[in-house]
Amino acid sequence: MATDTHTHRPAAAPTPGGPGQASAASDPNAPANDGPAGPSPAQAFREAVRRFAEIREYAGYLLATKIDSLRLGVRNALVMAVLGVLGLIAGAGLVVTAVVLVLRGISGGLALLIGTWGADLVTGGVVLIALAIGVYVGVTRLTKASRLKMVQKYESRKLHQRSEYGHDVDDRAQQAKTR
Repeated sequence: MATDTHTHRPAAAPTPGGPGQASAASDPNAPANDGPAGPSPAQAFREAVRRFAEIREYAGYLLATKIDSLRLGVRNALVMAVLGVLGLIAGAGLVVTAVVLVLRGISGGLALLIGTWGADLVTGGVVLIALAIGVYVGVTRLTKASRLKMVQKYESRKLHQRSEYGHDVDDRAQQAKTR
């Protein structure tokens, strides 16, 4: 049995196309060869159409995997959003229950001291006043911080304008007034 000198494997049997050439029957993916000049134009066209169909299939496969990956990501995001909303609802319910229990306890303690109807009234009033004060302080701080941040932003821009152009928007506005 003869061996191939390059690969040291058993040599293939001679094929109808000549020594060292595979026949179309032994390799269905090999292009047809009509002699030493190569394939005819019709055979080359058929081979190009076959390869184009193969490339189109691979591109479709890639596109399908990308679309499925996107769908999976969207689905996972929706599942996480739903779980987040459910967790928020459960947490809010827990906080509301705890607040009600605390307020009922305070009201019950006051009821022992000043009477039933007065305890509920005092507890509700104190909670509403504390809530109003908290909201006022929070909104005031938020507004002040937002305004300070905006002022700093525009002062920084004016500083940049002075360094870049030698004047800023206020200078130009003052010049426009004096004209």
